Amino acid sequence: MEIRVAKEEDFKSIFDIRMQTDDILEKELIKSEIINPNYLVLVSANEGTIVGFLSIIKNYDCADVMMIATDINFRRRGVAERLLIDAMEVLKKQGVKKLMLEVKEGNISAITLYKKLGFLQISIRKKYYMGQYDAIIMERAL
Repeated sequence: MEIRVAKEEDFKSIFDIRMQTDDILEKELIKSEIINPNYLVLVSANEGTIVGFLSIIKNYDCADVMMIATDINFRRRGVAERLLIDAMEVLKKQGVKKLMLEVKEGNISAITLYKKLGFLQISIRKKYYMGQYDAIIMERAL
């Protein structure tokens, strides 16, 4: 499995994976994240096919995970973990001191992964997702 910085031509594969989640955005927004220097967008490729991606926005010495998703056929194989580990290494080299994220309260597999990687819960946003579900805010020092 190869982890690399996303290229503009990767946007369709990223969009296809994003369509498998409940957080669907327009293709043009994905393209804009890939080309924006304030974002770090990584993809995971298996034999040349993109099977996961991670989008992070950088703001000085802090960064926020905007989206992480794995193709439904490659889940539970360490794709998201590897994307996060590689992203944290890149961000640390760029002077980022803290990585933050939010996760839906019922997403136990994601919360378990984040805790495994050293993220700590710092807050809760009530009814953040669709006006129904709380978001757990987590952060990790880099």
